[in-house]
Amino acid sequence: MNYTEIICSLIAFLGVVLSGFVSWFTARYAAKKEAEKMLLSWKHESEVSFEEEFSEMVSAANEFILRRSPKRKRDVCSRILTLCAKSPASLLPYLQKLYQLFRNPPPETSLLISALSEIIEAENKNRTCR
Repeated sequence: MNYTEIICSLIAFLGVVLSGFVSWFTARYAAKKEAEKMLLSWKHESEVSFEEEFSEMVSAANEFILRRSPKRKRDVCSRILTLCAKSPASLLPYLQKLYQLFRNPPPETSLLISALSEIIEAENKNRTCR
C-alpha cells in the first residue's frame, strides 16, 4: 500500500466526518427553529381559544340577562368558571366578581350589566397589552 492511497483514504474519511458534522448542525438548527415556530403557534391558538370562550361567556351572560332561566344561569356560571382556569391574573378578580353576582339569587340586572361591562373593558385592556 502506498502513501497516495492512505492520503486519499484520510481525505475521504475527513470529508465524511465533516459532512456528518454539517448535517448534524443543520438538523439541530432546523429543529430549534421548528420548535420555536410551534410554541408561537400554540400561544396564538391559546389566545384565540380564550377570546372565543370569552365571547361565548359574554353572549351567554347577555342572554341570561334578557331571558332568565336556571339552565342559562348554570351555563353562564360554567363558562365563567372555565374562563377562571384559563384567564390571566389581571382578569381573575373581575371573573370572580361576576361569578358571585350570578351565584347570588336573584342577581340584580344593573349589577350584572355593570360587572359585565367592567370585565369586557378589562379584557380589551388586557388584549392591547399582549
